[in-house]
Order: sequence, then C-alpha cells, then structure tokens
Amino acid sequence: MKSTTKFLLFLPLFLTLGSCKDFLDEKAFDFVTSSNFFQNKSDAQVAVNGIYSQLQQNNAFYGRRVYILSDVFSDEAKAYGTGERPDLENMTYNSANSEIFNWYTILYQTVNRCNNIVEKIPAVPVNTAFTEAEHNRMIAEARFVRALMYFELVRYFGAVPLVTKATASVEDNKNFPRSPEADVYKQIIDDLTFAEANLEKEAAIPNTYKGRASSGAATGLLAKVILTRAYLPFGTPDDFKTALAKLNQLINAKEYDLMPTYPEVFDITKETGKEHLFAIQYDFSPNNVSDLIGYITPPQTSPGVSYGSFVVERPFYDAFPNDDKIRKGWNFYTKFFRPDGSILIDYGAPGRDPFVAKFRDPGRTAAVDRVNYFILRYADILLLQSEAANRVNAADPLKYEGINKVRARVQLPPVAQEPDIEKFEKLVLDERHWELCFEGQRRHDIIRVGKFVSILKAAGKPFVEEKHRYLPIPDVERGLNPALTQNPGF
Repeated sequence: MKSTTKFLLFLPLFLTLGSCKDFLDEKAFDFVTSSNFFQNKSDAQVAVNGIYSQLQQNNAFYGRRVYILSDVFSDEAKAYGTGERPDLENMTYNSANSEIFNWYTILYQTVNRCNNIVEKIPAVPVNTAFTEAEHNRMIAEARFVRALMYFELVRYFGAVPLVTKATASVEDNKNFPRSPEADVYKQIIDDLTFAEANLEKEAAIPNTYKGRASSGAATGLLAKVILTRAYLPFGTPDDFKTALAKLNQLINAKEYDLMPTYPEVFDITKETGKEHLFAIQYDFSPNNVSDLIGYITPPQTSPGVSYGSFVVERPFYDAFPNDDKIRKGWNFYTKFFRPDGSILIDYGAPGRDPFVAKFRDPGRTAAVDRVNYFILRYADILLLQSEAANRVNAADPLKYEGINKVRARVQLPPVAQEPDIEKFEKLVLDERHWELCFEGQRRHDIIRVGKFVSILKAAGKPFVEEKHRYLPIPDVERGLNPALTQNPGF
C-alpha cells in the first residue's frame, strides 16, 4: 500500500495509456513524461484518451470498488465473509479501511490527469491542424471528468482539498487544506458549464468515438449536481428551478430517449444506445475489462469465474413489487437450474439471499466481462425531472411525466395523483430504487433527500448514524498532508 501513496494527488511520472474501445486504440504511448509531451494535437488527444483509460481500472474504479462503496453501503446489497467489505455494510469501518483509501486515491489521481490537460493544452499552438474548437473540446472533456471526480469526492467525503493545478511531487500536496463543500460544488458547476458549451452533441460523435463525454452528458450531470446542492444548507434559493430548467432543456432537445424495453438497456450490443448519456466503456481488450459480474453472480452459474461475494439484501428483494414483473424478473437471480431443467438451488426461497442478474455478458468465459458501468442514463434524467418539478411546484402536472414514462416502459400504470411534496418524493425515490438498483445510485439518493439514517435503520442496519453520510479521510492521507482534518465521529 505504501508504494502507491506517493502518487496520491499528483500526475504519475509516466502516463501509461490503455485503450478505451475504438477511440483509445488510435495511439498508445507508454512512459511519456509531461515535460516533453503536449507538442501537437496527437499528443493532446492521447492525454485525453488517458483520462478515459484511467476510469476503466476495474479493480480500483468503476467496477467492484464503487459497487462496494455505493450499493453495499445502502439497503440494496451486502457482502459475504469477514473483513473490510462487511465493515462498510455494517457501519463498523474506520479511517484505516483500504477500500476507502483506494477510492480516495484513484479519484485524486484522475483529477490530476485532468488538471495537467487543462493546463497544458492551451500552450499548444492553435492552427489548421488543431483548431480552437478542438482545443476547447479536449479541455472540456478533461473538465467534465474532473467535475465527475469532484462530485464523487464531495458526496463521499464532504469537504475535500480543491486542487485545480497539476502537481508533481508529494511536497506539492503537503499543505492542501480541505475546501468547504460550497466551494467544491461551485468548481464542479463551473467545469460542467464549460463542458456543456464546448463538448460535441451526441449525434456529432462518430461511432468509433462513442463513450466520449458529450454536451448532453454535461447538461445531465450539471442538472444532477445542482439538484443535489439544492438540498444542502449552502444551496441557492433557485437551485431547484435551475436544475429543473436544465433537465427540461435536455429532455426537450430529444437527443436521448428510453430504450424500447428494460432488458435492452443492459444488452452489451446496445450499450452506446439512445438511453446512455455517459458510461465507463469496457470490452475484452487488455486493461479494458470489468470484473463486476464475477463478484455479484452465484458461483454455480460459472464455476471458477463467479464468486458470489455480494448478494441482494433480502428485505429489498421482498419489498420489490410483485406486479413489477419485468424489472423484478430481470434484476435478480432467484433460481439455478440443472441441465434437465429442474431447480438445483432456489435463491428466492425464504431464508436465502438472491443474487444480482441485472448485468449480463453472454460471451463471458473468465472472471472478467464487457459490461459498461453507467454513470448517467435517460431514465435517471426523467426521474430527476419528476423530483425537481415536485420541489418547484407540487401542483405542476409536469412532475408526473418523467416517472410515468419510466413506468410505462415496464408496463406499470401511472402513479396516483399526489399533491403532497413529501409523499410524492417518496414515490420518486421508490421508483429510482426499482429502476436504478445496483447502479450506484441508492446511497446518494437517500442522502440527497435526507433519509439516509431512517431508511437504513428501517432496513436492519441499527448502527448507522448521521456521521456515516460521509466516509472518513484515510489515515494515510492525513499522514502525508498535516493540513487535512478528519470528518466528525472518526
């Protein structure tokens, strides 16, 4: 562990750039130092590709780790065994937890890659081979990813060091204090506003470059950030209205839509479809695989490559509406069959825990898979619209449009008319629970609306306290940076 800490906030001396589906296969430089880099458009593009490559580190980033820190850290999933993962589920973790340390570290490593691009690209000459629009588009990609990283940091850790300049040594980072959450949110919004104005529209991105951040993804993430801030003490009076305006802007542009059926959302042949605003791209090329399926599926399904490390919280499965047949049938493994069709194991039987079946890769033959990790999809946007519209004007019929469109796809009737703000908010929160389960949303949702402690206590987690809405600042980080204070209670 100690050997990785010196790379905490600053750019690693060498950019080892892997591939990110087709558009990252164009050129790969290993052992490129920032001092002799950024000479032309090609160099700049390789550096930008490296940001996406960084996001694909399956063990460290948007795969197993974020599942542990979001879904297991909620009322949707739990970890088998002993050690640090069940500690997170049971709220018995501390500031020495390596899962928390690794999450904090990889987020800041990615921030620094983004900072390096934002600083260095403006120094590359603008010419016919590298136009001003291309400069701004690449900077916007870096600022989009930086905003995403800080959104993760501020939601998981609260006040964090706000570093917007590239750093190159441990000494550069020794005295960065934690910035107030309000300042972090302001930087996120500034970055996303620039990204929204300078990224390409989804339709303009060639198929070989799909997976790159788009202006629509920036608008969607910006709306989500502003809506999240609206609930916080430092939120502005107009945040709910501003978030709703951004959501309406995105929806009315008609760039995105729901996939025709729920299973198609997760079809690996359609993962850059009209519903997917932004996702971490995976395939079977080297350094570009996910390993999530192996950890969330029962070992009997694929002996040796499925571990069954994480299971569904039984109360969540039991509470999932039985009339929601499409989503309940798709999201859970409840039975394992023998070759003759008879049931070998009934995971749905009383006293047993079902497994997650939501993510599937028919071509999977090893403990890795090609399933993309969704950061933002259109169903999320529609449900956020209903949430925001309810807060702006509980009598506005607009608040029913998003939630009912999501329900219609899975053949459920519209929700009943509900004028009460709190009761309708619960309807939306429940719908997000059923629609977006196991996609890293639930923990943030129940924290955003102020129901984190009450919902988790009701789900059988008696040790949860208000302090658990934030993770502790890792001990290793505080040892390296004396200016870092600790979150209350840790």
